[in-house]
Amino acid sequence: MKQKILSLVLAAVFTLAVIPFNGFYISASGYTGVYVNADSGSDSNDGITEATAVKTISAAIDRVNFLQLKGENRVVTVIACGWNKASLDMSSCTEYYEMITLKCKNPGSTIWTSTNAIKLAGPLNINTIFGYSNGTQTACNIYTYGYELILGEYAKDTKAIEKSVNTKIFTGFDAEHNSLLPDADSGNIEYLKDINLTISTQSVMNLDIMVGNVNYLNYPVH
Repeated sequence: MKQKILSLVLAAVFTLAVIPFNGFYISASGYTGVYVNADSGSDSNDGITEATAVKTISAAIDRVNFLQLKGENRVVTVIACGWNKASLDMSSCTEYYEMITLKCKNPGSTIWTSTNAIKLAGPLNINTIFGYSNGTQTACNIYTYGYELILGEYAKDTKAIEKSVNTKIFTGFDAEHNSLLPDADSGNIEYLKDINLTISTQSVMNLDIMVGNVNYLNYPVH
């Protein structure tokens, strides 16, 4: 009888430790991030090793949250990203509330995004070089939707710097009104204190902190 009870307990523990996701099973703990290979990955992979990397950054963001990774393990690492093969539009992701760090395995690598709109679905530390692969529109627009944004040590909009144009960060105010009307694209932020932006990049950048559709603050980073 005792042996039967022990077997049932072990079976229950195993069930809790292994969670189904898109037809495969992965452990709910013990992983140190999710990997992206925009060249040869697949979003049907589990993403927990370089050999089983997912293809899109959006899938990786969702996988980090599905795995319930915590603290420094909430990392999306891009190991390969060819020209025009990635998107930094994460608006399709499930909303989340704990910081995720986006980086490249090689800090000198660039995420070449197919759209110039970088859209957050939750708090994000962009700690990598990025650039819009279309040659006619050079700078990226970052829409925070009210979530915390960190431009980390390696953050750099490489095409914007090359063309001497400013990267725009939409934070959700209307500068033409003293009442600071909220802007839907930035999560309806209403007060100056709600701009949750940290800039720690070591690169030379020019940022336009946008208030609604109006330039609120030109922020040169040297």
